[in-house]
Amino acid sequence: MDILYIINHVVFSLFITLFLVEIGMAFTGMLFYKSYAKIKKYLIPMWEINGTFAIFYIVSFEAIYPKLLVSVGILYLVPVMIAALLFILRNAFISYSEYANNVASEKNYFMVYGISTLIIGFLVISIFSSAMSGIGININTNTLYLLEFLFNPFNILIFISLILLGFCITAIVLSIDKMRVYTSAALFTSIFIGLIGTSTYTKYLLNNIFGDIWILYALIIILLITLFTLALYIKKVHISNKLILPVTFFIILIISISQYPYVYGNQLYINVYLTQSINQVPIIYITTFGMLFLSISISYLIYIYNKKEIIKEK
Repeated sequence: MDILYIINHVVFSLFITLFLVEIGMAFTGMLFYKSYAKIKKYLIPMWEINGTFAIFYIVSFEAIYPKLLVSVGILYLVPVMIAALLFILRNAFISYSEYANNVASEKNYFMVYGISTLIIGFLVISIFSSAMSGIGININTNTLYLLEFLFNPFNILIFISLILLGFCITAIVLSIDKMRVYTSAALFTSIFIGLIGTSTYTKYLLNNIFGDIWILYALIIILLITLFTLALYIKKVHISNKLILPVTFFIILIISISQYPYVYGNQLYINVYLTQSINQVPIIYITTFGMLFLSISISYLIYIYNKKEIIKEK
């Protein structure tokens, strides 16, 4: 397995983990708006970083798969353009909610932000799920069949699974007491739906996981740690909110790298498109530095925002 392939999926897994946190917080805030005061302590600084991380992933993808970027860009042009328009709406309304002068306005602005974020999430997940399944994609003609691409059963199942996972992440990260009763059911439902989708529509992925003993063991261990983290959360042991994000990252990473060496439902051999330039070593160093820098930035931004809120309360 090429080191550049692994680096690309590490960046991807970091981006999806952070994006899932935002989607989960948007979804949870819409369902339990009374928890929004607690949610926004993490959400406000995070939405600003996620857009940057998305750009960073695209740039790293271009560096690692330069021959593939143009084809992928043309293939996903329509969903990306829709997501870009909604991205503007998302940014505007979360900003409006920060400066709203009354609770009703803040709630209305947040609801628009939440809806636009969920739709963006659906589009982004559709792109990545199609790269796994190949459903709605004709690789030979580089054609996307929009309705099949968006509304196929595999994509719907994966979207529901990830939304529930985002809900669980939010509950655990924020230690929201009234959500403890729902979190276990949401997590097990998320895993169950994900397994149904994967086993039915991407059998090659399961074959890869069960065919590589190290990937299988790693996935089993990380799932056991996930259940342990859930148990800690239910028992109100606060270390659970420190464990859930690394656990989510490793679950996504293990599943994503297990596609190797094919994508689009086992149709495209990805190694053919890896960069062979003399810039491989600089790409490794720059991408690694970028991941560390962005991770530190979001941690520091959350710290600064929460410190400011504490000072306001005093």
